[in-house]
Amino acid sequence: MTFRTLMALSATVLLAIGFALCATPIGFGVFYDALPTLTKAADAATDQIWVGVAFMRLFGVTLVVLGFVTWFARAITNPEAQSAVARGIQYGGVVGFFIALAQEVAALHSVAGALIVCVFLALVVGVVHWRVQHAKADPYGAISVRV
Repeated sequence: MTFRTLMALSATVLLAIGFALCATPIGFGVFYDALPTLTKAADAATDQIWVGVAFMRLFGVTLVVLGFVTWFARAITNPEAQSAVARGIQYGGVVGFFIALAQEVAALHSVAGALIVCVFLALVVGVVHWRVQHAKADPYGAISVRV
């Protein structure tokens, strides 16, 4: 797999999830089945749900921005810069995976939450696969993937 392909696939995944989460009531409704209607006499539970909607939109925007950065980074030809970009996406994907997993186990218990956990895992596995395939061998014969 080339760096260009890796970045294009990563950008596609990040943009798709990001835009889906930005389109909230639709994206958020997948997680919580339905949204309450806005009324002037809103109770505390309704307020908490709308705070969650706002957070989900901000998370979606963050993924969209990361997707655009990844899309435009696919033309990088310097091997050290490619490694730095891949390492950043890998670490961000690991953090995203654990946060999504904790959210799924603790609160969501939905198919959409499990799908996001799987997507983050696939992103990390793809980047690690690329890094191992393009790692330089050290003088002792072992593969060296710099951390």
